[in-house]
Amino acid sequence: MYNGERYLAQTLESLRAQTYDGFEVLILDNASTDSTPAMAEAVVALDSRFRYERKEMNTGGPSNFNDVFARMDNELYAWVAADDVYDPTYFAATVELLDRSPEAIAAFSRVSMVDGSGQWLRDVDDPTENARWSHRDPSVRFADVIRSSYGCREIFSVYRRETLQNIEPMCNCWGSDRMKLAEIALHGRIVHVPQALFSNREHPDRITRRPQRDRRYLGHSNAPRAITFHYAAHLRRSIRRAPLTPAERDAVKRAYGRWALANTGNFARSAGRAVIETARPLLAR
Repeated sequence: MYNGERYLAQTLESLRAQTYDGFEVLILDNASTDSTPAMAEAVVALDSRFRYERKEMNTGGPSNFNDVFARMDNELYAWVAADDVYDPTYFAATVELLDRSPEAIAAFSRVSMVDGSGQWLRDVDDPTENARWSHRDPSVRFADVIRSSYGCREIFSVYRRETLQNIEPMCNCWGSDRMKLAEIALHGRIVHVPQALFSNREHPDRITRRPQRDRRYLGHSNAPRAITFHYAAHLRRSIRRAPLTPAERDAVKRAYGRWALANTGNFARSAGRAVIETARPLLAR
């Protein structure tokens, strides 16, 4: 989390209000320069389930996500952004659904969009998306994620930790959440609570909007710009590492091939950037 003061109080209060009590919250501050530290420390003083740690340098959003996971050892795990809001029953409902779905690797809910003040804007009503995430064929799940046709909100699901331990950390580059979800899709199903218990905030300061995007999402890291090139390499590694049967692996490879064929132009441009990125340090010597 970096400079989250504008919405952080609402997010933390929605976590404190959860009816599911068996959880711990780590607030990992990515070297914020606003009032985030004071707000976090105030919540820690009120609620023993919360703890606060601070980095000396902004390492970027994906890196911070990785570090939060590395510092926790809970059986179930969820990432939380500093601007989203959770219904009080969110964790109770998702954990209960996971208990009833032992074959699933994660649980999420339907999503509502809210504005900067927390007022409801609309429900994200896409039963097709949810059905694909819960599809039993990993090639169907994988193909759907890599198409980039919808948001990556499932990254905020409640996961079984054992699954995330077998998946690559997030790349500190643009699109890292989709890369992560593409690999997650190969490891198992995400099931959905039918109610909209997760509120995603739509506001001008979202981390995905420029000019905030590079500064807040990537921090001070020298992140790669050849995104399609790195994305493709990650997908290939994911396919090799995933616990698939031979038939499933062949179907996933075909899905990857269709995606690669549809993105030949992006590949060409990205490969050029990759050459430049590789050559630049050598030329600087």
